[in-house]
Amino acid sequence: MTLAQRLLLLWQALQRPETTFADVVALAQACDLNPGVVLRNHFQIQRDIALASLEA
Repeated sequence: MTLAQRLLLLWQALQRPETTFADVVALAQACDLNPGVVLRNHFQIQRDIALASLEA
């Protein structure tokens, strides 16, 4: 599986609410990414989107 395919799987997993932290950690590591950074960035973006919708 190519890196692009693994990154796509990670992105898709982050879109599903039923994805566990363990799933994200495993997928991030498979992409040679720091799982903590992936999770922090994901939740930061989600928070920013929620705040932007309140400002509109």
